[in-house]
Amino acid sequence: MVRLKESKPIFKNGSLIGLIRKDRVYISHRNKNHWFRKYNGFGISASVLEELRKYEVQLIKIVYTKTDKTQEVYITQLTNFYEKGIIYKDGFNDYQRILNIKEFKKV
Repeated sequence: MVRLKESKPIFKNGSLIGLIRKDRVYISHRNKNHWFRKYNGFGISASVLEELRKYEVQLIKIVYTKTDKTQEVYITQLTNFYEKGIIYKDGFNDYQRILNIKEFKKV
C-alpha cells in the first residue's frame, strides 16, 4: 500500500487524465469523446486501473460534461471495473475496462 501525502495527478501519454485525492478517491473529467456507445459506459485504461489499485483507491468519480456544457457526476467502486467491466482494445491504444453506466450511481 502506498499512502499519499497530497493529491497525485495521473497522466497518460502526456495528458492529465485524473487525480487521486488523499482520501483515495479518483476524479476524472470526461466528455462525449470518452463515452463508449457500444457498451453504454465509461472506460479506464488497464494501466491506470493498476495505478489506482496500487494507491488503494476505493471510489471513482467521473465528472461528465455534456454537449450543452452542463455536468453530471457518477461514482462507482474501483472493484466494479474488475468484476463487471468489459475488456476492450482498440487499435494501437492499450487495453481498457469499460463499465456500463448501470454500475454507476449518479450524484
